[in-house]
Amino acid sequence: MCGQKYVLFVQVLYYLCTKFFTFLKMTMDKQKLSERLKKIEEVIKLSGRQVALRIGANVSYYNKARNGNGLSKDFLDKIIKEFGVSESWLYDGEEPMYPGGKPPKRAHKIPLYDAGAVGGRQVVANMDGLAGPVEMIDAGPYKDATGAMYVYNDSMTPKYKNRDKVAFKEVADRELILYGEDYIIETSEYRVLKNVQKGEDKSHIMACSYNTETWETGVLKGRLIHEPFDIPVKKIKGLYLVLGKI
Repeated sequence: MCGQKYVLFVQVLYYLCTKFFTFLKMTMDKQKLSERLKKIEEVIKLSGRQVALRIGANVSYYNKARNGNGLSKDFLDKIIKEFGVSESWLYDGEEPMYPGGKPPKRAHKIPLYDAGAVGGRQVVANMDGLAGPVEMIDAGPYKDATGAMYVYNDSMTPKYKNRDKVAFKEVADRELILYGEDYIIETSEYRVLKNVQKGEDKSHIMACSYNTETWETGVLKGRLIHEPFDIPVKKIKGLYLVLGKI
């Protein structure tokens, strides 16, 4: 009887030890993966957020992965395809980082969103709240671009037409607004693409359209269909300089 209990005890102990060392290895593997993800960001000179967008991952999910929570095989494979790193390096840490030892020359790709920057006004969430880019596209000559978006509506014709794709660069400092340039402006209520001019005071900007069509009849006859409007700077949640059409 004692012998049976001893055997059972050894079996339970073996099982628990196996579980513990498996957990320990998984934890160490996740931590090492986290280090390799940060190494990729360092080499390609992109932030964690930009890497997440490039592979179509939720930014919050990717940030947890780079902090030691692990990343799904699907996204690991996307990293290999997108950035050209060695599969054995990413999965197991085997050098070199890149096949052949050197990073491949790759086009600068940016996430394309189908949420739309509109000439009118549209209810939106911020960029992080989007479901994700519909695809990754070549940024062309816009090496500083952080993303691209479709244009909807005709208020910015003839410069931008409906369904044009525009490349943009995120602007973090609201004091660096360049008057006379085109921006995608995001508030809690809408996202618009407009030419930005000085507002009524320093706390406002004026959002202007290129379309100069006017009302032909009615009480608004002769007035612009797409009139300029002021936006309080403090209400701007996201600001993106439009670099040009793709």
